[in-house]
Amino acid sequence: MRKIISVFFAAVFVLCLSPPVFAANETEAKTELTFIYSPSSPTYTVEVDGTWKKGTDTGLTITTNGDISKFEGVKINGVLIDSSNYTLSGNTVITLKPEFLETLSAGEHSITIVFADGSVQTVFTVLAADGTQPGDKDTSPNPNTPGNTVKPDGKGKYIEYDPDGKAVGEWKWDDEAGLWIFKEYPVPLAPGDPGYPNTGDNSNPILWLCLGGSALLCLGGTVIAGRKRKRHRTDEQ
Repeated sequence: MRKIISVFFAAVFVLCLSPPVFAANETEAKTELTFIYSPSSPTYTVEVDGTWKKGTDTGLTITTNGDISKFEGVKINGVLIDSSNYTLSGNTVITLKPEFLETLSAGEHSITIVFADGSVQTVFTVLAADGTQPGDKDTSPNPNTPGNTVKPDGKGKYIEYDPDGKAVGEWKWDDEAGLWIFKEYPVPLAPGDPGYPNTGDNSNPILWLCLGGSALLCLGGTVIAGRKRKRHRTDEQ
């Protein structure tokens, strides 16, 4: 019995030391990893004129950096509009037709440019033909003319300036109507003209610089003169 057990353990020991033998037709197991590349959505930019006034013959232009080959459509206030309501040109310039813009109510509207791989959104404002604009008393009105700027005059009104800095009119809030009302000046007012509105940031900086320098010189002269008088009294004593 002991002999049999010894032979058994010897056989097990030999098997453990021997390398494994595989059949010739045995296939080796492989693990394949498949990597799926998913590019992130591109970053789109958008530029828009900002305002459009009812009764205007020209449309509203929107410019993006999107690929025209991937353009899919335009949404106004979240609703896809028919392509007959705009023209498409360049890469990518969209112009909303005035006939379509006339159907929109006065006020702010959102526009979304849709591409196959993303979208971009902004807002624009439709102004009433009579120069009124719905809004908020605590929020400045949009310019009556695209490209102009509006600035508060500190007296409850907003002055509208053209790109040359000339005042072309003023906006005033009507509490009863709940509207901003635009009053156009008969003639644009340039800086220095009588009646030119001062909004606090269109003053002459050189003038203020000169005045400040003069004040410092006067102060310096006063201090020096005072020291001389004090020294003279000390010497007399």
